[in-house]
Order: sequence, then structure tokens, then C-alpha cells
Amino acid sequence: MTALGRIRLRRQYVVATDDQRFPADAVLGVEGFETAAAQRMAVLAGTRDSFARAEVMLRELAGWGLDDGVIRQLTHAAAKRLSASREHRTDDERFAKAEGVVEVQIDAGKVNTTTGWRDIKLCAVCKRKRGKSTPPEKWSGRVLPAPTIRTVVANVEESSAFAGRVRAETDRLKVTTAGDVTVLGDGAEWIWNLAADVLPQAAG
Repeated sequence: MTALGRIRLRRQYVVATDDQRFPADAVLGVEGFETAAAQRMAVLAGTRDSFARAEVMLRELAGWGLDDGVIRQLTHAAAKRLSASREHRTDDERFAKAEGVVEVQIDAGKVNTTTGWRDIKLCAVCKRKRGKSTPPEKWSGRVLPAPTIRTVVANVEESSAFAGRVRAETDRLKVTTAGDVTVLGDGAEWIWNLAADVLPQAAG
């Protein structure tokens, strides 16, 4: 399956004592049933909506489709690859050079999982230029400058495990002990316990 639809490939299949493969696939960039471009489209659809709706979206917009179960597998596999590659990314350099002060937003929402409703915890680490000074009674109507850069970590897990995920990201961006960090969150106790553990010098 390609980004333009299904094609049929005919190529040699090699069977050896310790290996079985299509040698041409490495040259063609083919891994499994879907090409890299088709996988990107499926994962994009799968992260924007439910997998069942993603199946319909692909069929309507691209003219080809994958089963919602396949879209689920591709999306989960992409998430694992991205998580594993986080420490090797170079956006920490862009983060350091971006204008503004560091702002850490922490929250959670409810998702229905195979084990019932659970929290999906999310932390966005960004930089934002300072806005104009505004009294509290006008906060609801003010427009803040947009972030100049932002990274996000999220997962369905307990707060202690999520704290480790946030700490790894703030360490990577070199903001764990920075003095100009502000944490934004609601009144949930786990948020402020996490902030105290991970960002000890941050304002709240």
C-alpha cells in the first residue's frame, strides 16, 4: 500500500539458513505492507481521530484504506519509535535559542481504556515572550503572545511514572533548575507535587 494506493510488487524472495527476506525491499524503502508515506498518512489520521474514523477518512480523502486495527498498530509503533528517539533529538538547541521565558503547563484528561477510564497526563514545555502587564480582573480578555517553541510529553500512567517522564524532558531541555520557569496548572494536588519534585525553583 502506497500513499497513492495499492500497487503490486514482484521481486525475488531469498531463503537462507538464518534469514528470509526480499533483498530489494531495503533498496526500495519498503518495510512491511505499507510504504513509509502510507504509514505517515495512516498515523496522522490515527492521531487526529479514533482509529475507526481514521479508516473512513483515509478512504474518503486518499481513495484507499487500511483496517482500523492496522491503523492502531501503525500509530502505536510510531509512538514507540518517537519516544525512543526523544533523547537523540536536536530541538533542545532550538529551545535554548528561542526567545521568551520558560513556561511549563501540566494537566490531565480522561480517556476510556481497556481497563476503564484513566487519566492521560500531559506536560507542555514552552517559551513565550512576556505579555503586557494586566490586572487580574482583565486576565480573561487578554491575548498572550504565542509560544516561540514548544515540546510535549504525554502518557496514560500514574503520576510518579509521569514525573520521571517530565524530568527526562526538562533535563533534556536544560530547564529543570532554571530560575525563570513558571508552572501553570489547576488545583490538582498531583500537579503541584510533581512540580515541586521536578522543578524545585519554578514559580506556580
